[in-house]
Amino acid sequence: YNELRQVLASTQGFTDRRVKTVADDQMSKITQLIQAENAKAVGVKKAVWIHVAGKYTSRVSHIHMNGKEFDLSVGCWDDYEKKYIMPAELINCKCQMQMIFDEDLLNG
Repeated sequence: YNELRQVLASTQGFTDRRVKTVADDQMSKITQLIQAENAKAVGVKKAVWIHVAGKYTSRVSHIHMNGKEFDLSVGCWDDYEKKYIMPAELINCKCQMQMIFDEDLLNG
């Protein structure tokens, strides 16, 4: 995170505020992607969308997606974007996911 902020800060036209915004956004994307890939690696196929409110506003479609189950290989349908997306995929999205562990997976 700190290295990313340093690289962005050295980029022409990036204010301190923009550096923080972009670094935070990229870290959210990376974190959610790693969680999804780790879950798929152990056999988890589905998750539940968890809406995390923004500092000033929230996407209405993400509020409506809260609590919806989705396939980790596909994502959750976003009515506004008109496509399947993953938590934190869109700029400044802080939404997360809760993995769903099948009984078969738990009982091995």
